[in-house]
Formats: sequence, C-alpha cells, structure tokens
Amino acid sequence: MTNYAVIAEVIASDIVVLQSLESYMASRNVTPNTVRQDEYLRFYETCRDTFYSDIAQRTSRIVAFINSKPETDDQAKALKLALCQHMRDPIFLQILTKQMERENNPVSRGLVGSMICAAIAQYREEMERKDKLDAEAAKANKKKDEKVEPVKSNLDENVCVQMSNVAMNLLGEVYAYVDRNCVGLGVGDKIAIAAYLAMGNELTVSSLIDSDLPITADILNEPMLTHDNDRLPRVYAGILRLQKADYVKLSVNQTKFVESLTKWIYDRLNSLDMNLCLQLLVYAYGSAFPADYVKTCLIQTKDCGTQYPNLLQVTRSMKLN
Repeated sequence: MTNYAVIAEVIASDIVVLQSLESYMASRNVTPNTVRQDEYLRFYETCRDTFYSDIAQRTSRIVAFINSKPETDDQAKALKLALCQHMRDPIFLQILTKQMERENNPVSRGLVGSMICAAIAQYREEMERKDKLDAEAAKANKKKDEKVEPVKSNLDENVCVQMSNVAMNLLGEVYAYVDRNCVGLGVGDKIAIAAYLAMGNELTVSSLIDSDLPITADILNEPMLTHDNDRLPRVYAGILRLQKADYVKLSVNQTKFVESLTKWIYDRLNSLDMNLCLQLLVYAYGSAFPADYVKTCLIQTKDCGTQYPNLLQVTRSMKLN
C-alpha cells in the first residue's frame, strides 16, 4: 500500500487562518469606505479568493497538526475554531475541494473530511445556543398577557447539507468502506463513522462508543487505517487508555462494541513482534511498569489469557499480572 505521509506541523505564517475574511480585506484596505461602490464587488471577490486559496493550501497540514494534538492544546483549539468557521462558506469549500484534488492524498482528504464533520457539529451547537438566547430574550421582552411567538431558528440546514456533501466526497475510500460494512445505517451515521476512522487518533474509538451505533470493533479494520504506522498506534493508545469510570452504564450497542473491541485489541497486540508490542504498551500507559494506572483502564491487557501468548508474556514483563 502506498504511504501517504501527512506533515503534522504548522509554520508561523499559518496564523493567517485565524483571520476572518472581513479582517483580511480590511488589512488590505478593501472596505466599502475605501473602494468605489461599482468596483467593490470585484475587489471583494479577488480578496476572498486569494484569502481562501491561501488557507486551502495550508489546510492539510493544519488539520493534521490539530488531529495530532490533545483537545486541551490551545494552539490547536484556536486553529480548529477558525478553520471550522471558514468551512461554513460554500466558496471556501469549493476552493478547498479543488486543492484536495490537486494534492491527491487520500489520508489528507479523510482528515479534512473529518474536520468538516467537526465544523458541522460546531455550527449546529452554536446555532442552538443562539436559538436559546433568542427565545429567552423574547420571553423577557414580552408584554403582560402577550403570547410569545416561536423564535425562528438561526440554523441554516442548507449550510449543513453543503458541508456534509463535501465531507462525504473527501472521506471517499473510508466512506465507501463504511458504506459496504454498515448496510443498515443511514448516510449521516455512515459519514460520522467514516470521520472517526479518518481521524485515526486517540479519540477514534471513544467517539465510536459514544455514537451508540449498532457496530462492532471490526469496523476498525479499515485498510488505510490498519496500514498507517503513524495513526494506528494512536488508535491503540486510545483504546488502552479508556477508563472504567467513563463506561459504567453502557447501552446494548455499546456493550457489544466494547466486547468486540477487547478481542480486537488482544488479537492486534498479540500479532505484533513482542518488542513492538512492549513499546506500544509503554507508549499507551506512559510507563514500563504501569500497574496502578492500568487498574483504572476499561480493557485489561493482563487478562488476555493463554490464547494470546505473546501479549500475555509482554504484560508479565511489565509486572501487570
């Protein structure tokens, strides 16, 4: 399989992503007050396309950087927030899609597709908060005995549909894999699963569990993920770091998924060279002798049993048994 490496670093000039289109235009002195009215539209479109093209060329690298960082990383959070805002604009999505076609990297396409899914979720949450505030304001401002009319939602479903269509297109091979293996699910659920797989990081499996969909851990056998030496170890680590306390009450779907996940990770780790298996466990647990930490974990590698001899020997070497 071709190695589609993705650079997960940002450079100083990537700070341009944090600008809005309006602030970018103002920095170039293109405003209704500085440009003749009959020329403003032309200047606006030129500025917009230049700005969005610049960001589109940086998007693969920035998304890979965001995906490689914990959710608490301030730089990654700021970049994600700004990028998700740009992704609401259909013009930016058009320019971004063309850039992804030029790059022709399915891993990058998947990562960007998963980020667009995150942008949809962010947009929905923001509009729900606005709707709530509008409803509270309407209630507070109503006169006595006056009927409060329902407040029109701020959410534009067309924006969500446009982003969803682009996300499905970019998720490409990953979505096709999910489509083949999750026949009974709707398109929206399939896009969500494909996005989690395309992320290929510590949050992939916890997101799949939280989705509460009728799937098993076999969905993790997506070819691009299982052959990716950069992303797969992070998925393993995410599985091994799942905490018991976070999964006290599981639905039927979640219970079946976790049961299959336990077998899946045992099989995967046991099939590795034992030195590599040890390295992965140390990376996941943060120590060569993590007995106290492991007690809190949902999946106990030490309980794998004799049918997984390589994994069992590694856990014994770490004094987990």
